[in-house]
Amino acid sequence: MATINFIMKSSRKGTLATIYVRFREGRNIDLVASTKKSIQPDYWSKRTQTIKQRITDSEIVEDGDVVSMDDTLTQLKDFVAKERFLLSGIPTSKWLKEVIQKFNKIKFGEAETLNMFIQRYIDEIGSGKRYTNTKTKTRYTAGTVKNYVSFQTQFNEFQEKIKSELDFQDINIDTYKAFLDFFNHKNYSTNTTGRMIKALKAIMRAAREEGLHDNEEYERKAFSAPSAYVENIYLNESELNKIAGLELTGEMETARDVFLVGCYTAQRYSDYSRITSDNIITVQGKKFIELIQKKTKVRVRIPIMPELEAILKKYNYRLPKTWEQKVNENIKKVGEKAGIIDTIQINESKGGLSTQKTVKKYELIVTHTARRSGITNMYLNDIKPIDIMKFSGHKTEKQLLDYIKTGMDDTAEKLSSHPYFNNQLKVAK
Repeated sequence: MATINFIMKSSRKGTLATIYVRFREGRNIDLVASTKKSIQPDYWSKRTQTIKQRITDSEIVEDGDVVSMDDTLTQLKDFVAKERFLLSGIPTSKWLKEVIQKFNKIKFGEAETLNMFIQRYIDEIGSGKRYTNTKTKTRYTAGTVKNYVSFQTQFNEFQEKIKSELDFQDINIDTYKAFLDFFNHKNYSTNTTGRMIKALKAIMRAAREEGLHDNEEYERKAFSAPSAYVENIYLNESELNKIAGLELTGEMETARDVFLVGCYTAQRYSDYSRITSDNIITVQGKKFIELIQKKTKVRVRIPIMPELEAILKKYNYRLPKTWEQKVNENIKKVGEKAGIIDTIQINESKGGLSTQKTVKKYELIVTHTARRSGITNMYLNDIKPIDIMKFSGHKTEKQLLDYIKTGMDDTAEKLSSHPYFNNQLKVAK
């Protein structure tokens, strides 16, 4: 049986104090949440945990008629009890806050604030209630939900820093500049800052579509999400052979083998790391890997090349369980051991400043390098982009070409055997 009452945490005279709902049930559930209502502590009875009777009979408080306040608290108590009856799960702090929010909205027509909408937005993309594509009913990925949760954390921290709770109409160019400055002082990369701005713009856009505001400041050209070029490398066939030929054990061996599966399939880590025998099919005597890509929900079929077959057989067609962070950490060590030590000059953008530095190539190897390597090597071996797209999952040739990372040497070597450079073309006189 639940016990619902009201408490006040402050007793300072001359100031308004917030009234809280306290919800208790059994020995383990004791929840407290703000009603967003406040009165002077002198008007509150700690003994009865209600407004003092003599006050309700005679006086007026700053926040309105205390008789009305007393009635409101009684109605809220009944409302919480009713919502608990309808709840099939275990009451949580989040549930109690949402119940109070629902009550206030029904009774007072309180408008949803920006921070309230951010929480609802995250809840809905996480639960699948809100789709990234309503036509195809495509849900947001776990990674995207995680990015929005990260944005909410940073946005809350930003509001604490400026000592102000922002609402829809507060999002303007001045706020945008202050938000950028906030990330620059934290020495965040330009692309991380850009992701936060993109999240804010997406949330503002979604709220506007629901009629929660008419602010269009975030659509101005000056309100742009900053971005910086990231040096994305690929490993050529010679480098992949060096990696494949290493004698390794333990985590380094696992990381190497899982990474190579990505290179030979041109899939994302979320797809190539979960390949099992269930994904292997045989068509007209030839083996393929068939899977539905986690991100795009596209079904793809990849021919199994001999190098890939050898790795799959090694693990009885079920790759060893590992984590992307572990693979990222160990594949760099593998690359160094394989002698992939060419120097590369990169631009690094952090805290609003751009600097140049020189790194070894192996330092840039990550799980996504596998996908870029697979696609680029297929392209260099004259597989048509339209054919690569059928198992890479790209929808347009432009998207695919962004993944192809050929360097000057690769292009020169490829072109050197072209008929144009070998006197094999008839030149019109």
